[in-house]
Amino acid sequence: MLLYEFKMGHQVTKTVRNINQAFGGEAVKESTARHWFRKFRNGDESLEDEESHGRPLAIDDNLLRAIVEATHTKQLETLQKN
Repeated sequence: MLLYEFKMGHQVTKTVRNINQAFGGEAVKESTARHWFRKFRNGDESLEDEESHGRPLAIDDNLLRAIVEATHTKQLETLQKN
């Protein structure tokens, strides 16, 4: 839908309004539409999103276990001192 709106020559704000009126609520945010319009303006009309460089979606279970165990051990040491 974003590519369609872009090809129709609509501005980002009109695109967001059109999509949100059709689907209700905040089906698309303005920042998301701006991201895709920028991509389209740069000649990339593929519908694949770029790889994210933000926070990882998963955590290493072994790392999490080590953190929990270290925290638990530290708490036990603190309780034993009191």
